[in-house]
Amino acid sequence: MMDLSISFRGTGRMWLGMDSRHYYHPNRSTRHHVLQVVVAVTGIDFNTLVGESKRTPVVRARQLAAYYLRACTDMSLPQIGWALGQRDHSTMCHAIDRIRRCPWLYEPHLTEAALALGIVAPAPPAIQVRTRQ
Repeated sequence: MMDLSISFRGTGRMWLGMDSRHYYHPNRSTRHHVLQVVVAVTGIDFNTLVGESKRTPVVRARQLAAYYLRACTDMSLPQIGWALGQRDHSTMCHAIDRIRRCPWLYEPHLTEAALALGIVAPAPPAIQVRTRQ
């Protein structure tokens, strides 16, 4: 199991605008926090993640980052593309769609990142059932 002790420093308050009023949403993550989680889970450093590499592990990590940036922040697709190395919004749309269509390609990183971001709760411990012999 990988150590996911990630600093929550920098996950400042996110304000959601609605009808000229602002509401505090405590569960929203920042771009930096999501990228820290993806870097920790995949083991690919940040400069490689936002770089020009087209190797499969790097591309999948980048797609994972795009998926969670869309799910956990209020960033638009052009903003996500810019944060991941000045990529086009259509590339980010493809990345998100790819994870939705083929989630098994991204395991176990998909689940580990979701747990670290607090999207899903950890599974309860397995219950052992005794049978009569």
